[in-house]
Amino acid sequence: MKLKCAFFVAIALAGCSHTEPNPVKGPADPVDPKANPASSNPLVGKWVVDPEFISSHKDADKGGFLTGLAKTFWFEFNADKSFTAAATEGTYVYAEGVVNLLTTSMGGKRLEQDGKPAAVSMPGELSKDGTKLTLHPQQTELLPASIQTGIVLTKSKA
Repeated sequence: MKLKCAFFVAIALAGCSHTEPNPVKGPADPVDPKANPASSNPLVGKWVVDPEFISSHKDADKGGFLTGLAKTFWFEFNADKSFTAAATEGTYVYAEGVVNLLTTSMGGKRLEQDGKPAAVSMPGELSKDGTKLTLHPQQTELLPASIQTGIVLTKSKA
């Protein structure tokens, strides 16, 4: 059981192994402000792995992989541009549909490199209608091939 939990934590942190920014591959469509008029920052709130993403990648859910990942791969974005996740915290930059998460602590410990504060980057993009957030972990070799291009999240209804 400990090994299974450790595996899911490792996958949840998969985007957190490099300290150099990883640019988003390709331009993102700007978010339509009319689709989300209540907020100038459509990321604010809790995002979870999209159930449609899980059901459309049945090959990657063999043995419950994606179902387990969904329990640990969530993000709560705050209006002050900070975020919390299952085992990480940090800040984020958002503009015109493109997001970059900068993880500054893992497991309650500040990230450092050569004794100086460090941040780990994970890029992503928000769909044009503001309903889907695709994040691109950097250590994709840990993920099943069919989901290495990104993990799709949606806002939690809870």
